[in-house]
Amino acid sequence: LIQCGVYQLCVKSGAEHRFAWGFFSSVVPVRFLHLDRSRTKLFLVFSQSAWFLVHAGAWILYAISVQLDGGGDVIWRAWMPVIIPGLTIPTLLSFLHYSTSLLSIYASPHAHPDMMNVNRRTGSFPPDWNQMSGSSLPAKSLAEVGFFYSCKRLNSGEATCYSCGRQVSEWGNKSATEIHKSLADSSSCPLEKGIHDIQNEDEISPSRLPKFIFVALIVLSRITAVALFIWVFENAIKEVSPFLPSLILIPLVFLTVILLINPAMYYVMLQKENSGQSVLWGLLSPLVPNPASTLQYIVANSVVNTVLYILVWAAMFGTSHAVAVLAGRRLAMVWPVLLVLAALSLLSILPYWFVGLKPVHRFRKSARATSRTNGAVVSTSL
Repeated sequence: LIQCGVYQLCVKSGAEHRFAWGFFSSVVPVRFLHLDRSRTKLFLVFSQSAWFLVHAGAWILYAISVQLDGGGDVIWRAWMPVIIPGLTIPTLLSFLHYSTSLLSIYASPHAHPDMMNVNRRTGSFPPDWNQMSGSSLPAKSLAEVGFFYSCKRLNSGEATCYSCGRQVSEWGNKSATEIHKSLADSSSCPLEKGIHDIQNEDEISPSRLPKFIFVALIVLSRITAVALFIWVFENAIKEVSPFLPSLILIPLVFLTVILLINPAMYYVMLQKENSGQSVLWGLLSPLVPNPASTLQYIVANSVVNTVLYILVWAAMFGTSHAVAVLAGRRLAMVWPVLLVLAALSLLSILPYWFVGLKPVHRFRKSARATSRTNGAVVSTSL
């Protein structure tokens, strides 16, 4: 009922089938959405927040009732560290789906954001393009001004501007740029208004040495932290987990949360950047942030992962007194190492920003300004 109410308020307020859609949206919240990005975002936030709060509230009430009945605080200590992070998994899956599949569509000013890459547009043209279209214009020149081949039957010279979505099939003797400008109401095309894609921007990246040092420090600190976590809790898991299964479940649940939240955060924070987004760096984001991205994303990645590591350590120690005793001996030996690793992970961002990222961002900003001034697609690389 709560989900249906949220759906009526945020997405469909007068549609004939709004209650049925509201019911289905409570099961699959990333379907039956609105074309307006703000409404969709508001619905997903309220929907997932309501889902989490209702389920978490039910478990909290249950833990309180158990404690009041004399059952002690075992639910709070042993099972809440599993239940609460576990309840975030469906929310994070929805967040990940929105950030990877829907956000680029809602955020892009272009009609075909999947064709923003000039190499992909060039590859869309068939080998016999000139014979088929009767035009002497090479496919590369058309792709550079924004066209891609759009005839599904491969039997005509039809091409579409990826930005405004207008199609051209009669080419005449004009140049590719002249044809694009001659489109009906070309002033409404984002390319003509100065919203340009900077091709090959992924090649504009920080110098190799600062990037290598930064990546090495982050990877070393996170791998070492995981190795020390296993070593510190090894005996406790072996001796206590047969009587307290949550000792095994807590690391697995937190690992799942880390693997979900990092790619989602990666795509959301870099959705306006042509550089920095790739499937590989999305998969590697739990281990290391993309060093060629933005300062805001790198800081967010480091802070979120540091907080999650602290929470999983605290959750493990809080499960029982026996775990605290067994793991505390080894923690007393390695806590200075953990402190140094956390400091290295966070403090390495500042020198890397000034030495590696800041000059690159200045260059990208200058390239985009030049692109808007010249009114043409710019291809730059370092």
